[in-house]
Amino acid sequence: MNNRVYLHSKEKENSLVKLMIYLLIPFFLLGFYKNGIQLYRHHLVSIVMLFKPLFLLGISIFVSLLFSIIKRKPFVSYLLLTNILISLVTMPNTNIIMYLVTIIVINAILCFINFNAIALFMIILFIFSIFLKDYTFLNAFEKSVEHDYSFINYLFGQGSGGIGNSFFLFSIISLLVLCFRFSYKKHIPLTAFSIYYILLIIYSFITGNIDLDLYMNNNLVFGVIFIAPLTMISPYTKGGCYIYGTLLGLLSFITIFIDINIGIYFIIFLLSLFYKLFDKMLYLNNKR
Repeated sequence: MNNRVYLHSKEKENSLVKLMIYLLIPFFLLGFYKNGIQLYRHHLVSIVMLFKPLFLLGISIFVSLLFSIIKRKPFVSYLLLTNILISLVTMPNTNIIMYLVTIIVINAILCFINFNAIALFMIILFIFSIFLKDYTFLNAFEKSVEHDYSFINYLFGQGSGGIGNSFFLFSIISLLVLCFRFSYKKHIPLTAFSIYYILLIIYSFITGNIDLDLYMNNNLVFGVIFIAPLTMISPYTKGGCYIYGTLLGLLSFITIFIDINIGIYFIIFLLSLFYKLFDKMLYLNNKR
């Protein structure tokens, strides 16, 4: 179980990156509708800000191209995937200038050290939004009216989330597709979801309350599937992935008592700092 199974060729890694980018297209399209077209139809944004999701994606692609040239590395890479993911998980009310500055700083730091840039970006954004008293994962329309979302609503993109990560149904479809790729660290999301939902079901049984926003939280589900298992910032052994996934599921459950939406990013960032330790623990245990 503890053998290194995730050390692969660049070709296989690039293949996984391309697949994940293709899987993100439906998320962007729904995000563009939900946080662009829909807001414009309700006269909540100008015709320029109608294209805000496209602007953020464009910035991410441009910054990826810029740093790929600086670092003399291929454009289609984990850096591109990382920056595209940032454009999808950022809060709907994110200021475009703040987004540009922050993503450039994050990419600059990545030139020297390896870390989960997506999670750190969200933590920085959270700190700024708290300071500006503008912390929310709701868009202008969602903040203006009261909602009581059904199961179907959540499946097809309703509920709080980033500007382009709230397509719950396609998150599950993406997980099923990715699980058939050997280079995808499926043990992380499968273990994390198992732990999280077992604890959540027990909690719901004890309290007698079923909160769909906890069962179908877009930030949690998207983050566990697309962000936590990223190859360069997660364990390389199957056993390490089980440890990582177990802690991810357990700590994610704890955040339901605080703030699950931003909590998942704090957890992923924290675990990404210690992922090598999980592999070393198994290596030392095997030597005994």
